[in-house]
Amino acid sequence: MEAVRASGADLHHSYAPGAWVPHVSLATRAPGALLPAVVTAVADVLPMPLVVDRAALVDSGTAETVLLSAIP
Repeated sequence: MEAVRASGADLHHSYAPGAWVPHVSLATRAPGALLPAVVTAVADVLPMPLVVDRAALVDSGTAETVLLSAIP
C-alpha cells in the first residue's frame, strides 16, 4: 500500500488494506465456454513462482497508467 499511496492515486474502497486480494488477470477475453479449460491450464502450473520487476495502477475505464516507482 505504501507504493500506491506514494503514487497519489485515488483508490476504490475495494483496494483498501484488508479488502484487496492480490491477483493476476488471465484470459480476460475468453468466452465463458472456455473458462473450464483456462482454469485447468492454470491449475496445472500452480503455484507459479515469479519475480516482479515493475508494477502499475491501471484505470480500466480510461486506460490511464500510473507506474509505482517504489516497486520492487
